[in-house]
Amino acid sequence: MLKFAWDDMGGPREIELKLELEASDAERLRELPFLRRRSGRAKQHLRSVYFDTPKRVLGKAGVSLRIRTVKGRHLQTLKASDGAAAGLFDRQEWEHEVARPEPDLAAATNTTIGGIVRRRAVRKNLRPVFETIVERTVRRISRDGAQIELALDEGEVRAGPDSAPLCSLELELKKGPVEALFAVARSCNEAVPLRLEVVSKSERGYALLEGRRTRVAKAEPVQLDRDMSAAEGFQAIMRSCIRHFRLNEPVLLDARETEALHQARIAIRRLRSALSLFKDMIADGTVDDLKDRLRTFSRELGEARNLDVFLADILAPGDEDSGGEPGATSLLAYA
Repeated sequence: MLKFAWDDMGGPREIELKLELEASDAERLRELPFLRRRSGRAKQHLRSVYFDTPKRVLGKAGVSLRIRTVKGRHLQTLKASDGAAAGLFDRQEWEHEVARPEPDLAAATNTTIGGIVRRRAVRKNLRPVFETIVERTVRRISRDGAQIELALDEGEVRAGPDSAPLCSLELELKKGPVEALFAVARSCNEAVPLRLEVVSKSERGYALLEGRRTRVAKAEPVQLDRDMSAAEGFQAIMRSCIRHFRLNEPVLLDARETEALHQARIAIRRLRSALSLFKDMIADGTVDDLKDRLRTFSRELGEARNLDVFLADILAPGDEDSGGEPGATSLLAYA
């Protein structure tokens, strides 16, 4: 996830690329030569408590309110998300230190979302709803004329008795060209498999809280407006396609949901269509290779979908009619 946060003047304040990895791969990542050096490296224990009302007023409005505790200090962060959590997006963010690990809503009064947090239903009913516990390894590196802060987060999100693991890599550009972020990401990806992160920590918390950790996702509406350039429209469409696929990927891999397979195919088909529609605008010579790879991947997903249809519509009904014949039963088990 490539993130731009904006200040009050509309200029970019930070650029960040967020990636997911398996917890079992974290040690291999730390052993990369440019990350192994101890100079410029620090470790932090982070506990972040997220607040909302019992009716999830903030979450439904796309707002997150958290207090992060680091070495006895408490930092309150209020964020307003645009919902496009894959690729390039705008997100307003306000931070300030508070004396206690409790929300200070007065600090949000002059923000653009002050009207939401000032509601009586919010002020009177705020309570902790979930938290994240993370061990963060921070490393400053130089690459291709850029200064980059790399943060490896390992931990979990907790909601009552339930928990789910977290393991992510964040690359924040401090100075220099944004292309350097992707150069570092590619170097890391050569050592361990990385995936674009499309779900924020707060989204994970709400999903855990509401018992929907694995859920098939349909394509979300693409946010376009008439003032966008063609390039901005292309970016918005591509973000939507990538997010659509990535939301279904873990459901497909972990739960083997057939509908997740169907939605993954749709996401790749949308992605290929977007590349074809905007082909005259794209000067990157790697696009043809990307389209070929997507075509091959789409074909493989199609074969898996055909097998699913065969199992559900042909083989399974036939097995019911077979009266439990050993040959039919073993064929279904083999498939």
